Amino acid sequence: MHERDEIWESGATGLWLAVLMIAVEDVRGRRLSIGSLRGRLSSYSAKQWFQSSSSDPGGFVWICEILNLKPEWVLRLALGSSTTASVAAKDGGNLRLTA
Repeated sequence: MHERDEIWESGATGLWLAVLMIAVEDVRGRRLSIGSLRGRLSSYSAKQWFQSSSSDPGGFVWICEILNLKPEWVLRLALGSSTTASVAAKDGGNLRLTA
């Protein structure tokens, strides 16, 4: 059985979707005040996580694969209209967020 099928059948997709949604909130600065040091660090860490091209379990690309989502689409959704950043295509194995 494929790993994605095992995760779907285990019901763990809700957990991984929650991880993804928290990262979206963090990169947008919605969970913690972006003006605070903790908020800026949280947003920076989320941005780094989104930029990673690693397909290791728990990584952004891996979660997208498990949820059957295109990483580029998720990045566009994550950045939304609340930021001036735009999404660059895959470049050299990394998903990049550019201002």
